[in-house]
Amino acid sequence: MELKEAYMTEFDLLNAIWWLWCNQKISIGDIKFYVEDLDLELEFITLDEYKFISKDKKTTYSYDRKQKKDS
Repeated sequence: MELKEAYMTEFDLLNAIWWLWCNQKISIGDIKFYVEDLDLELEFITLDEYKFISKDKKTTYSYDRKQKKDS
């Protein structure tokens, strides 16, 4: 299934993977397997944040709970 068929973006998928990892449903090895088809590499993941980088180093997906929103 392609992400667009599921109406998901890469960011939606990465947030879901992060949530599953935080709740101890999947391991780091599982994450690396899931994102391999997206040509992404896991740089780091914690309970507060994550960062994935494309294998060509052109795209970064990250999330940090502590980020402040600009007004």
